[in-house]
Amino acid sequence: MPHLLPTLALASLTVPSAHAGSLAANVAALVRSAKLPGAEIAVSIRDVATGESMVGIREDLPLIPASNMKLASGTAPVPAWLDAGIAAGLGTDGAASNNDLDMFEAMRTAALLHKLATGDPQVMPARQVLEMATRRGAAALGLEDRIGSLEVGKLADVITVSVESARQTPIFDPLSHLVYVTRGTDVRTTIVHGRVLMRDGRVRSLDRLQVLSDARAMADQVRRAVGRQP
Repeated sequence: MPHLLPTLALASLTVPSAHAGSLAANVAALVRSAKLPGAEIAVSIRDVATGESMVGIREDLPLIPASNMKLASGTAPVPAWLDAGIAAGLGTDGAASNNDLDMFEAMRTAALLHKLATGDPQVMPARQVLEMATRRGAAALGLEDRIGSLEVGKLADVITVSVESARQTPIFDPLSHLVYVTRGTDVRTTIVHGRVLMRDGRVRSLDRLQVLSDARAMADQVRRAVGRQP
């Protein structure tokens, strides 16, 4: 299996302005010299006197809003990332810090969180957030030539979404609907690399009941490991 998730190396430093440029380059070079597989690098330099950002080296960054909120990790300056041309992708993080792993919820959370954080209801519009979950996400992984959009030569990754429920009615703007209304449970069919994994809400690639049974058994193992009885 190819290495799909890049290592993210971050550095945020406060220094006298005269040393900003050379220090940023040196930090980035140091991280690259470690030869981390698929490493992505972010270096931010701020003036020790004013606190203003002077130098930034950045290739691409992930956004995991639900995890950041649950862990009280703060709010990433995503609108500024996007304005700077950074390929910011959108994700859910792991189950321990998000729980439901619903990408539609991640889109909705990202759109609402940054409107509140900036006080601007026009930042992170639905189209931009959807692109972060698709095209921009693929670019952040360095896989934009393979995934992220439906184009000749790319992997055939497709989902279909039901919009027939009362919650989904009426529809005025389909893109806005996908971001603000749709949930993961509305997905009806999932195709990955041309292979149908789920059709009409029925998983074809796995034994659903067996997966659920295995998950419950593993949860019991975790409880015992931390001293809690099932």
